[in-house]
Amino acid sequence: MVSPPIRRLRHYDPIMEAGNVASVATMPGGIPALRDAYLMWAEMVEQQLASLTRDRVVTGMLQTPRYWHIRQIESRMDARPVPLVEAEITAQRDALKDLVAELHARIDRLSATGGMIAVLDTNILLQYEEPWKVPWRDVLSAQSVRLIVPLRVVEELDAKKYSRSKRLASRARALLPRLEARIGRDGSPGPVADGVTIEVPIEQGSRWRPADADEEILAFCVELPQLVGAPATLVTADTAMRLRAGAQGTPVVAPSDDYLRGGGDTST
Repeated sequence: MVSPPIRRLRHYDPIMEAGNVASVATMPGGIPALRDAYLMWAEMVEQQLASLTRDRVVTGMLQTPRYWHIRQIESRMDARPVPLVEAEITAQRDALKDLVAELHARIDRLSATGGMIAVLDTNILLQYEEPWKVPWRDVLSAQSVRLIVPLRVVEELDAKKYSRSKRLASRARALLPRLEARIGRDGSPGPVADGVTIEVPIEQGSRWRPADADEEILAFCVELPQLVGAPATLVTADTAMRLRAGAQGTPVVAPSDDYLRGGGDTST
């Protein structure tokens, strides 16, 4: 099911009305009115994007060099302000159309597999048994389970291969090729057990990558339900992560200690 934020973006009138902004230049108020009409349109689009995602690459996509130049326009004395605004509106409208198409392609990919969505945190993959050794349907009390490993988690595991902790480095080095062998070449779902799949969603283009990995993973847990119209549960034993997830309304599950790996330094 298409989520409400995606549906609003699909039918968001200002995307279609963007071309009418330039006509304001012929009305009372002239160039300052044109500037303000463009900025109001940009602000409304940004509000809609912010309701859809926390990805700052997306929410800040309208703030191009030309956007900031347009903000400084005062009169017709500025060099060709109307063509400048028209060119920026055309570019932004095309970018928004591409964004909508990309979002619906993501929806199609992410909706291709059913089951309870469980997002695996880095510490779960390092501290607990490998995913294919855990009875996820029992742990999550679900008939069908869809394990999702965010790309940021894979990046963290790659970094752990060079950890000063030999135990952590060994676990990361062993886990990554086994994970890669189970998923499709494009990160698509692969079988783990009866009724359980695992995947690493990989999207084209740049992405928001904050310094705080947990922030990106938590944002991922918020966006998934918006894209697929189904709740996503974060699986983590990290106390701070659980508190942050609870504060944003994301369901959290911590596996039983029965599934912990044995002994040694497991700090992440």
